[in-house]
Amino acid sequence: MDNQSGILHVWFLVVDGLAGSVASCPKIYQSDTLEMLFSILKSTANIPGPTFALYCVNRLLLPMLQAWLRSGVRKYGYWDTGATNFKQCCGLCTDLIVDFTQQFADCKGKTGNLVEVMLKQLLDIMIECIAQPVEVISRLGCSCIRFSCFKTDNSAKMKKAGIFVGRALFTNEYSINI
Repeated sequence: MDNQSGILHVWFLVVDGLAGSVASCPKIYQSDTLEMLFSILKSTANIPGPTFALYCVNRLLLPMLQAWLRSGVRKYGYWDTGATNFKQCCGLCTDLIVDFTQQFADCKGKTGNLVEVMLKQLLDIMIECIAQPVEVISRLGCSCIRFSCFKTDNSAKMKKAGIFVGRALFTNEYSINI
């Protein structure tokens, strides 16, 4: 994906650094860090392009969000103080993914596959949110799924509906087998 100049590697490292520091930076700086991260991610859709933007979302943003969710669950009382910024991150992430899905709905090949992976990962994370014993986080997962279901383009609706239904069926099978 990168050429000899290595500029995409630099972009990737910047996004990686921001994504990696969001959950661990002081809470007063988390909001600004999130805004900067999502501003950079939105701009990557145009330059360097959709493949890079989707790669960053799939390999950096969504794993960071899942790790943040899991670390918050392990710390007693974390959601009493950390839920606000986590909710902001989930909302921004869902909005970004909906924008990317609409923007790249007609793409085929590698970009189309990356969009599908992105949607599946988002749904897996939001389903994990729903399963949390903390009501605020559980409701957040429901809200994000509802938003991503209803904010879709007609051109992507059928394929996207299949992804949502498939994930819902997988979740029901998984919960029944436990």
